[in-house]
Amino acid sequence: QTGLVWDHIALDNGQEVIKKDWIFTYNVGTYIGAGVELYEATGETVYLNDAIRSAKAVLNTGVLRDGTILKDEGQGDGGLFKGILVRYLAELGQHPDVDNNTAKQLREFLELNAMTLVEDGMLDAPRLVGPSWSKRPDGITDLSTQLSGMMLIEAVARLQD
Repeated sequence: QTGLVWDHIALDNGQEVIKKDWIFTYNVGTYIGAGVELYEATGETVYLNDAIRSAKAVLNTGVLRDGTILKDEGQGDGGLFKGILVRYLAELGQHPDVDNNTAKQLREFLELNAMTLVEDGMLDAPRLVGPSWSKRPDGITDLSTQLSGMMLIEAVARLQD
């Protein structure tokens, strides 16, 4: 109902327990991507509406944001999480059946993340990206973390066309 997506169900003493406090950007991203694909495959607007609701949950709740930009989810596997989300937010924002206001909100959100990354979160040379897009990396940066930053720049460039 909120548009947020829980990470998984675990077994605790033989009982299924939904990890409701485990909400990551990649979960919402893959859900948005699946919604767009299911809409394309079936023509059923419920799937596109689900994708839009999840995208708006990213924009309108603080669960996946640190202030106005996507939150730091660490390096390693977590370093790629934001890249997965921005890929599908951009795809949704470009979809011809998404209303102009929603598309504009998605574009502006991604642009703000990209501007923050370039101005505050990227080393000038050799253009390294850390897990926080609002502060420059110090120390080692994982490839997955670097890739998320580049996926953001690519997503915003695609939205400019």
